[in-house]
Amino acid sequence: MPLLATQSGYIFRGIAAVAGLVLVLVGSKSEVNWHLNPSDTLVLVNQQPITQATLNTALVTLGLPKNPSTQHSILQRLVDDELILQRAEDLGILQADPGIRKLLARSAIENITNDTKNLPVDKSALRAFYESHQAIFEESSRTTLKAFKFNTLEQASNARTHKLTGGQLDEVIGLIEGAQRVDIPLSPLPEHMLRRYLGVDLSSKIIGLAEGEISKPIRQKNGVYLVQVLDVEPATVRDFELVRNEIATEIKSRARDRALKNELVRLKQTANIEVNTLMVDQLIITVN
Repeated sequence: MPLLATQSGYIFRGIAAVAGLVLVLVGSKSEVNWHLNPSDTLVLVNQQPITQATLNTALVTLGLPKNPSTQHSILQRLVDDELILQRAEDLGILQADPGIRKLLARSAIENITNDTKNLPVDKSALRAFYESHQAIFEESSRTTLKAFKFNTLEQASNARTHKLTGGQLDEVIGLIEGAQRVDIPLSPLPEHMLRRYLGVDLSSKIIGLAEGEISKPIRQKNGVYLVQVLDVEPATVRDFELVRNEIATEIKSRARDRALKNELVRLKQTANIEVNTLMVDQLIITVN
């Protein structure tokens, strides 16, 4: 996705499709006297320089690491930015929003993608998208369980044996030194809530336990655990009628992404993009 340059920094635009665009930095199309440009110029986009300083500012503002992969990715996006801003000038938007680069780029994007706003989406298209993207609308399974913590593997094993021979874990907790029931709501919990209460490692080790099953003792850094599954509600897919408005929004959003991506491809094909290969090679190879 492109970055929108502003007077104070850079922000990500929510246009996922553009993230896949790749500027192939293969060198200049013609001989360029780089001495006529800022000394840290990396790329010229129709004679407009993108400098190392601009790249560094973007990385800092976005909180991204200064490694070769990230620098290369952001440099590509800065080129996209410049192309969009130059397109804004071509459309006469520059005069409407002088000096406000974020609004310039946003106005250009709105102009480029304007035809997708009123894109008709009939029920058959909605249904087809729903059927082919079931995972998007899936709600995870929910599990009701109890978890118990013990000091030693022996304690946990004895408690599990007690349960398997007809007893109840709650009965033995008070009889085992240091044993305790973990504070978890006794209600159906989705996977992300189980991770919150049990931690990522422990919750991952109880996946697949059936209703009524009790885990084997599970060692963790702070003790040994038993988990008893009381009930499992299987994963479900949200009903079509409940998500049809979301689907329409998503279809239009993807059409908007495609329109912007196609325009950026066209702009890159017609632009004069010169690459300072000496500077860029150092940028890609060196990790500062």
